[in-house]
Amino acid sequence: MTIILIGDSCSGKTVALQRLQELGYPIVMEEGWKLIPPEEEQDKYQSNIWFSNYFFNRDQPSWRKKLFEKELIFESCLYFQYPFTHAQFQCGKISISQKNSILNLLGSLTNKLPLYPDDLVIHFICSPALTNQRLAERGRPQSPAQDKYRGILRQEIELS
Repeated sequence: MTIILIGDSCSGKTVALQRLQELGYPIVMEEGWKLIPPEEEQDKYQSNIWFSNYFFNRDQPSWRKKLFEKELIFESCLYFQYPFTHAQFQCGKISISQKNSILNLLGSLTNKLPLYPDDLVIHFICSPALTNQRLAERGRPQSPAQDKYRGILRQEIELS
């Protein structure tokens, strides 16, 4: 079984993962945000492709390892890029042709990393007000446009 934690910024994913790791569960953290080159992160189309490849490369060895482990717990995964891509398009961060290009890439990559019937996705949610408060406490205040984007992303996750 694979357990995948996804969700809102500041919703408790990292705290839950750290606690599970302390209990001895095998955890695969999402650390792409620490690794992406700043110039790629600025271009939303390029950053989406970068993260799609990051998740594929990060998860591929883990999927093989899954055959020998009882369970693995991931912070996000390649499949999260689907709702992420749709939200980026709806907010005007990428064009329709860029969206279609990314979706084609995702189709190719996800065929190589299938989900299984016993896999579980847990979606952490947090109210927009609490998210903004926690982000501000971390020195990362958000704009109304970012609030709108996070709301659309949450809807896209719930639809997928």
